[in-house]
Amino acid sequence: MKLTVRVRPGSRFTLVEELDDGSYRVAVTAPPERGKANAAVTAALAEHFQVPKSSVQILAGHAAWTKIVEIVQPR
Repeated sequence: MKLTVRVRPGSRFTLVEELDDGSYRVAVTAPPERGKANAAVTAALAEHFQVPKSSVQILAGHAAWTKIVEIVQPR
């Protein structure tokens, strides 16, 4: 499944929230430097969807606030 994710790095807390348009807002405490925020987003989405972190992959937007993320359900 592919998702559009709007990321808010450097937040006080971690939050995954589905928006009315079907996209997700993900707030993470990690700063947006050296891939730390991307790793935190991957971990937060994996926990939210109850899949391993290896099942969550950022397809587009590695350096942007809006990302396209793919979640593959494990077999």
